Amino acid sequence: MESMTKISLLTGNLEKDEIEGLNRKLRISEKQIRNLIKRIEELENENKKLKEENKDLKKRKRSEYVDDEAKVTKNKRRKIQPETIEEEESEIVPVETNEEELQKEEQQKIMKEFVMEFTKKKYVNEEIYEIQNNNEDEIEEMAKILRKQVEDKRERMKERIKLAKYFEKKVKKEMEKNPTKGVNKIKKEIYEELLGKIVGCVPSNIKLEMSRAKKILRLFRGVGEENIRYMNTKIVTASKIRELSDEQIDEVIRRVKKDLKEIVEKL
Repeated sequence: MESMTKISLLTGNLEKDEIEGLNRKLRISEKQIRNLIKRIEELENENKKLKEENKDLKKRKRSEYVDDEAKVTKNKRRKIQPETIEEEESEIVPVETNEEELQKEEQQKIMKEFVMEFTKKKYVNEEIYEIQNNNEDEIEEMAKILRKQVEDKRERMKERIKLAKYFEKKVKKEMEKNPTKGVNKIKKEIYEELLGKIVGCVPSNIKLEMSRAKKILRLFRGVGEENIRYMNTKIVTASKIRELSDEQIDEVIRRVKKDLKEIVEKL
């Protein structure tokens, strides 16, 4: 009745039947609107459910994918394992990288330069940098050399030869005193004693310096320590000697002796 009253006020001169007809149409439209609103709400709820289901589906797929990847990786490992065992049993040929190849080329170049340099002068195989006497304190003498700052390259080379000789002498003396004590343990004790003599020095620096000194001694003990007087200090340097292995240094010595022998025979 309220809707009829509203329609009556709006329509004014319309007949009663016409007013009732419009009222019926209005009621139908309101019902349809309510139904539409209800349907929209249902669709929104369905859409929310679909989104949630879609999220769950994605999670399940991701989880299944991870599981599948894990299985594939596991199977690959199973397949690779027998081949790896076979490779370990057979002779393995290491693959050289470009960096290793360049390093080898550089080492070969250094070896060639050394051979050419040491065959230019007269070969004198004598030890002219002998350490003094048995009463010396090797640790103290080594500490003095390590503390010393020497600018001249030849003099620095001589000092390193002395350092290596004092080290050899100390190891030999300790081995004679304690034959059952291992060489590595003796060397470790020597490094520790040296650390106590040199302020601010670390073990790695002493080991590095000692390694360099041993290689220098190895080279000049083979080609002749006298050659330090004649060598070109731009060609023969401590850093270049350090780059060579003991085997490569021995090969330089062998070539120098061979070439010098041939030179002497031609005279």
